[in-house]
Amino acid sequence: MKKIVIVALIVCTGLTAQAQISNYLAPGKSGLGIQAIGELSSRFNGFGGGIGGTYKGKIDVNLLYTSDNYNKEGSELVTDKAHGNYLEGKVTWWLFRNQVTPGIEARFGVLAGFESAFYKDFKYLNPTSRKIIDYTKYMGGMAGLQAVVGFNLSEKWILQPSFMAYLDIGNDFESEEGIESPVGYTGVISNFCVSLIRRVGEGNAFVISANNFFQTYDSTLFYNLTAGYIFSF
Repeated sequence: MKKIVIVALIVCTGLTAQAQISNYLAPGKSGLGIQAIGELSSRFNGFGGGIGGTYKGKIDVNLLYTSDNYNKEGSELVTDKAHGNYLEGKVTWWLFRNQVTPGIEARFGVLAGFESAFYKDFKYLNPTSRKIIDYTKYMGGMAGLQAVVGFNLSEKWILQPSFMAYLDIGNDFESEEGIESPVGYTGVISNFCVSLIRRVGEGNAFVISANNFFQTYDSTLFYNLTAGYIFSF
């Protein structure tokens, strides 16, 4: 069980917000965006940021970074100084965008990306050998799907729920008595997001989003809140 909990923590660190820029712009618009991220679970908390861009609403490219501190008791670690830095790059190709009614728009796309994390003092006790295991890093990739529905509340305000699910495949690297070895993991991660969008000026937008994540490594729930600004051109 302890091994599963540690793996879930490592994967959870990489569950970032749905920051695709084109979701918040008018059809056919290109743009750039920035965002701030705050995240929380029973086992860790942290903050981060992201940048991204879209080309004519068809292809989105995003880069996200978070820095997290881990709870010793909830995480089953042997130290309260565990810390992690996570970097994720993702590309989304939007296959479908349709104005269902004058006030409702639907979108569907596929995504792929990479993720990497580097850890400090991320240690736990091996229940078999009774030796300390030190996790040093995690490297992986993802591929999945995303669906988005936008509801026009008024001329300026949009409510936008979305759902993302992707296959996560990667290796964590653990060190025991100075010998580092990779361990492979595969799982499915899902994210339900609700965004409130305020259109500003000539096609720009201010966005606040709440995200709820779930992954198949265990039943851990993870939440984050993001705020960002989108510039269109």
